[in-house]
Amino acid sequence: NWMIVRVSHHLDSLWDVADRVDFLGEGRVLAEEPMPVLVKNPNPIIKRYFNSKRGQLRVKAHLD
Repeated sequence: NWMIVRVSHHLDSLWDVADRVDFLGEGRVLAEEPMPVLVKNPNPIIKRYFNSKRGQLRVKAHLD
């Protein structure tokens, strides 16, 4: 078993490489989930991130 920690804002690589993604905010881990679950997380900070123009483009590219 391997664990690799990668810090990234590059959404495409998170979809393609990671099994789980930790979303950090307010000095803590807000969520630890696979990307398809994370983009539907109800946390207001996470929702705001994925509802941005950039976030919506990347989510749409991977869920369609």
